[in-house]
Amino acid sequence: MNKILIALMLVLLTNPLYAAQTQKTIINDTVITKASPVAQGDIYIGDADKVAFFITYDSNRTTAAITANVTAAISIDGVNWQDISWFDVAGGVTPVTSEDLNFSNPSDGNYIGMLEYGVTAPYLKIYMKVNNLTDASILGPVEAATVTVTVIEKK
Repeated sequence: MNKILIALMLVLLTNPLYAAQTQKTIINDTVITKASPVAQGDIYIGDADKVAFFITYDSNRTTAAITANVTAAISIDGVNWQDISWFDVAGGVTPVTSEDLNFSNPSDGNYIGMLEYGVTAPYLKIYMKVNNLTDASILGPVEAATVTVTVIEKK
């Protein structure tokens, strides 16, 4: 009986463990009505092997294009932040420290960023400043815009 239990334990202990993937939205904000159109959010990533973030800009704006500046920062304590570089789909192997996004008419768009494999800080913050929103001469009467940032972690 003991031999069967030992054999069963060996089989169970030698099977591979598969990593989990988590998804969390850290920003879901209507930004077109803000006086200071900034959206930011942070997340704990200390137990992740790989991290990617997806930015979606959804707008019914038709009067002008939207531009936005995106930066990312990491922190050891969740209080003191240091800007970092990351990779994106457009840049390939060239890391970026900030990205200027241009959402043309109609003003919808997506952006994908991936952190370098060696980033090991426990906290990540995505900061997005949306431009061209407070100029009353280019705003339509019922225009709205939502920014969503989703972080995917492979653990």
